[in-house]
Amino acid sequence: MNLKNISTIALYLHRKQRGASSSLICMSGFLPLSVWRLQYDFPNQQMVLFRDDDDVQEVVTRSAISRTMLTEWFKTNQESEVARILTFDQFAQQWVWNRKLKRWTMRKRGFAISRMYYAHPTSGECYYLRMLLNCVKGATSYERLRTVDDRVHDTFKDACITMGLLADDNEWHQALEEAGVWASGQQLRDMFASMLMFCEVTNPRQLWDAHWESLSDDIQAMTRYECADPTVTLSKDALKDRALYESDQVLMRNGHRLEDFPTLPKSNYIPSVHGGNRLV
Repeated sequence: MNLKNISTIALYLHRKQRGASSSLICMSGFLPLSVWRLQYDFPNQQMVLFRDDDDVQEVVTRSAISRTMLTEWFKTNQESEVARILTFDQFAQQWVWNRKLKRWTMRKRGFAISRMYYAHPTSGECYYLRMLLNCVKGATSYERLRTVDDRVHDTFKDACITMGLLADDNEWHQALEEAGVWASGQQLRDMFASMLMFCEVTNPRQLWDAHWESLSDDIQAMTRYECADPTVTLSKDALKDRALYESDQVLMRNGHRLEDFPTLPKSNYIPSVHGGNRLV
């Protein structure tokens, strides 16, 4: 491929399409609007870029790898009282990110808007971290970000719940309660797993605790069939363990695990090698 073709491709890839609002701004004679994409990350989980031939030990000891847009926002809030009036999402309006020095500096001219990278509701803590960054002003650390009314919460989700950013789970409780009248235990476990994967369940543990009996409605019969013993009686803990195991199987078939929902209890059930169809 010759240089002419390369430059043509590069020009095509970097060409910007203007939307209606951007076109109107340019036609009106205003300066082009700058849009910043804000990155956010968890503690000690920052993105690190390096070459194939770089020494790994040298890479991990670089002081700059721990300095990100978010951690430097915390630092700027510690040092500047003016910075604390803005949320992370609003910060680029008055501050500029210096990519080379990896720090925020006060904007001297112009105006910008910012957008944080999208997080799906099923992405767990990442989703709730993003939600807090849209609301909390002047946070100086991850701990301060999780602090509501002088109480430091264990998770970003707990902080969101306390702040009233998440709706309650009444609709999911009602759905399981209504379905429990006619649906089998397996059907209810399928519904429960679907809620966990595709709905914004605020408190999965509370949902499980309220409906575990209907979710395990068929476990006793399944066990008696597998053991070929109609007198087998399971304890409540055994019923819960098996129902959790079966729910986990549904989640696994869809690319998830119970571990994806930290508040849920873990199953101690160990499937028997003789389980399933006894004629096979």
